[in-house]
Amino acid sequence: MKGSFKLSIFIILFLGIIFSVKSQNYHEKEKEVLRTILRQSGDRETNFNKLGLSVSDTLNWYTSEAWLSKLHNVKWNNLRPSRLTEMNWNIYKKSLKEIDFSDFEYLEVLKLIDNNVIPHISSVIINNNYKLNTLSLS
Repeated sequence: MKGSFKLSIFIILFLGIIFSVKSQNYHEKEKEVLRTILRQSGDRETNFNKLGLSVSDTLNWYTSEAWLSKLHNVKWNNLRPSRLTEMNWNIYKKSLKEIDFSDFEYLEVLKLIDNNVIPHISSVIINNNYKLNTLSLS
């Protein structure tokens, strides 16, 4: 009886660990890079507002992945963890001299739109983006 109780506890803990690892659906480094981009702000609003998120979405973006499904114009692949494959954004880039997308190794399409600030960007880093086939900065 005592041994079966210990075995039951072990199985429950083991399954909890397995399911908690599987619950992470998106690549961690890519989430962090996205958070950095989304924190940038323009004259009236932040990038996270322009891309479909509210302040309440950002309160839990380290403990939940729900905010990722709310982002506009982003596509993910079917790998686990999912990797970002497409970004088609109208974002604020005024405070960014350099934009680094090299952590998005599966990125195939990158379109950044903001006619007023493209001249302020000195470099767009895409050195690990071997799958990139469309790049548009306008």
